[in-house]
Amino acid sequence: MRKVLADAGHDDVEDAVLLLSEMVSNAVLHTRSRHAGGRVLVEVFEIGIGLVRLEVTDEGAQGVPHVSRPDFDRTDGRGLWLLDELGKGWGFRRNGECGCTWVDVMTRTECVTAASRTDLCTRDWPGP
Repeated sequence: MRKVLADAGHDDVEDAVLLLSEMVSNAVLHTRSRHAGGRVLVEVFEIGIGLVRLEVTDEGAQGVPHVSRPDFDRTDGRGLWLLDELGKGWGFRRNGECGCTWVDVMTRTECVTAASRTDLCTRDWPGP
């Protein structure tokens, strides 16, 4: 992820790398993708100036992912909370038996700086 985004001109990719890691971990831990032969699909889309969408599709699970307040005495349980805190929006959708979690992440420091002065980076963002 780091190399793909850097090669595409994105210079602030650490949040994207962290959030992708969390989403893939959740898919492997909490869905049918955890079983032998299970699959996880990762897709990355540039959807705006300095904005990428990360999507992780898994083989599905019971229920719908939701943010819970992290217990800071534990080493797990922060994945969706991090998406909520670091992402510009995130969501979940089903595609048949499969589930897809996505998050939009800022990946350019100059865009963040510009956004603090104007609406250049925020005016065309898609909704969740």
